[in-house]
Amino acid sequence: MDITDLVSALLRGAADEPRCDRCIAVTLRETLTAVRRALPIVLDSSNDYARRATRCTACGESTVTVVYAPAVKCTRCSRTVAPPDGISEHGDVFHHHCWDVLRSELRIANSRQLARLSREVVRRSRERLDGNGQDPPAR
Repeated sequence: MDITDLVSALLRGAADEPRCDRCIAVTLRETLTAVRRALPIVLDSSNDYARRATRCTACGESTVTVVYAPAVKCTRCSRTVAPPDGISEHGDVFHHHCWDVLRSELRIANSRQLARLSREVVRRSRERLDGNGQDPPAR
């Protein structure tokens, strides 16, 4: 494994935990220069890696850190969900509009089921009326 693979594996193993360059170097027992050469390659390899000005989770220093934060995808359409546009329901994440579509589909399905039940009740009522007011035999 080369250093870029090691850096990538370290960040993936500590997802959503920002790490500064120094802590990455110490953890991997590599030089700071080698880590700083590898980081641009890792950052360019995927949109899931990002640099942030925040506190390092390893040393607590407020500095520029690197974090692996995989993109969250909508359960319905599989497109990336930006944090303000997401709805989380039972562990699944949806866009607002995808959630609205799912809720509408549920309402339509419920409405169709109620219409079927209503038709069945009307059919039974007609059978009773056609039978001169007598209830049909019990099943």
